[in-house]
Amino acid sequence: MKLISENQLVLDAPKEWQRRHFVNGQWRGAAKEAAYHRLMALDLDTVSADDVNAVVESDLLPITHCDFCGRRSYRAVVLTTQTGEEFCICPVCVGTARSLIGYSYVEGYGIL
Repeated sequence: MKLISENQLVLDAPKEWQRRHFVNGQWRGAAKEAAYHRLMALDLDTVSADDVNAVVESDLLPITHCDFCGRRSYRAVVLTTQTGEEFCICPVCVGTARSLIGYSYVEGYGIL
């Protein structure tokens, strides 16, 4: 199980842009380099994922689709089955699942 959070996507955006567009010590064009510098100038502690995508004029940051309700979100929990299949679950569906389970004490985990 892993968490995809908008905050982490935003913090990783400059590094991800550089990984995609700075190859063999060179930028893939002046526009890619300029976009990188615009990303570096953002206040990554307050900017949203939509703001980052607008700066680079593309969908650098992925929007996940909930496999249960179809909502689009920058935040999700990814569950992996024993066979390796992954399912994304949005915060709304996680909350719904939690309310269905109810609050209970599980040894080793505390109150869920």
